[in-house]
Amino acid sequence: HPVTAEDPRLRAFYDILVEARARGAEKVDAALEKKVRDMTRQSPPGHGLDAKGWEDHVVEMAGQMLAIGKKDPKVFASYENFVIGLRGPQ
Repeated sequence: HPVTAEDPRLRAFYDILVEARARGAEKVDAALEKKVRDMTRQSPPGHGLDAKGWEDHVVEMAGQMLAIGKKDPKVFASYENFVIGLRGPQ
C-alpha cells in the first residue's frame, strides 16, 4: 500500500521522530529503532517487502529523515513539511 499524508501510519512515524528529536536524537538509537519497529509491525508491509524488509526500510527512513531535519529543521516544523521532505523533490 502506498503511504499517503492521510495515512495514520505516516503521522505516527512523524510523531515518533518529533519525540526523538525533542530528546536530542540526531540518528537512530536503540530507543528510536524499537519504537519504529514496534509501530511498523502493527501494519502490513509496504513496497512489496516482507515484514523484516519493511521494518528495515522504515528504520532506514527514520535515519534519513533525522539527517534531513538536522540540515533543514523546517522539515519538522509541521507535518506538511515532513511529508514534503519525505517525498523529496517532485
